[in-house]
Amino acid sequence: MTRKASRCLEQALGKPVPEEEIGYLAMHFGTAILNRQETGREKYRVLLVCSSGIGTSQLLQAQIKLKLPSLHVVDTVSLMQLDDWLRDHPPVDLVLTTLPIQMEHVDAFTVSPFLTDDEIARIQERLEQIRTQKQGAHKPALDRASVARTVDQVERYGKALAGLIRNLEVVDRFEADDKQHLIDRIIAYAGENFSVSDPDLLKRDLENRERLGPLLMEPERLAMLHCRSEGIDEMAICLFRLGREVNWDIEGRRAPVRTVLTMLGPLHGPKENFELASEINMSLIEEPFIRSLTHGSPGEAKEAMQFVLKKGYVRLIGQQL
Repeated sequence: MTRKASRCLEQALGKPVPEEEIGYLAMHFGTAILNRQETGREKYRVLLVCSSGIGTSQLLQAQIKLKLPSLHVVDTVSLMQLDDWLRDHPPVDLVLTTLPIQMEHVDAFTVSPFLTDDEIARIQERLEQIRTQKQGAHKPALDRASVARTVDQVERYGKALAGLIRNLEVVDRFEADDKQHLIDRIIAYAGENFSVSDPDLLKRDLENRERLGPLLMEPERLAMLHCRSEGIDEMAICLFRLGREVNWDIEGRRAPVRTVLTMLGPLHGPKENFELASEINMSLIEEPFIRSLTHGSPGEAKEAMQFVLKKGYVRLIGQQL
């Protein structure tokens, strides 16, 4: 193709284009094609929506990272925050939701947290339509306001990272008779170690979230408990390794659990806290990380979670910059 294009140069210059120059030009064309492909991966802005803004949407984000790398997840919100988010932020290309919703003027796809092949095909078909529409579009010039927003955002991520590392605990040989007793003891532990304004409300919100469906990795005997609540004033991440197994009810049967990852956050806490905390959820697809949580020493488990938070911080501020 470059040889054909060089004929235009030969006519314009009145001189032949040597073979080595054609090869050199072909390298430039190849680089341009690769750069265009890389740039295309950053064009598709996606918003994730689930019932609480954490949990299943973070599992979905991990699947997107593996199966749809051309998507850039700009945020994860709960259903009740959706309208406000869309009003206050730049438009997105797609909304992926684990709940059935209907929206005007926005592409909304209802998907499972594990992204089936049919769902991926539908999304890719829509992305191809968006790519065609966006061809020839130019990025807006960087201005003082956008620089100021970026600096403020990076600072908020820094504060979120410091707070999460401060409020990250690993508790070994935690004892409980059953799941309900375990929840009671977790709430009591949170009240002793974090800023909990209403333990009863926090417990009720945690139990209500659990009734929507447990999050459980059966082969690893690892479960997640998480919620947002007005009963707690700060984000807390705790890993409880149980002295003996506790049964979880799932689909009419009992599954033994030995490790419980708990995330408790204020109802209206900074979104940066939840974005960073979700990095731990997304890392649950990585076997070395899971082994650190379930079989490593308390120090190794804590260090592994801190590393994931720091790595997520670098990734998130990299997107901002």
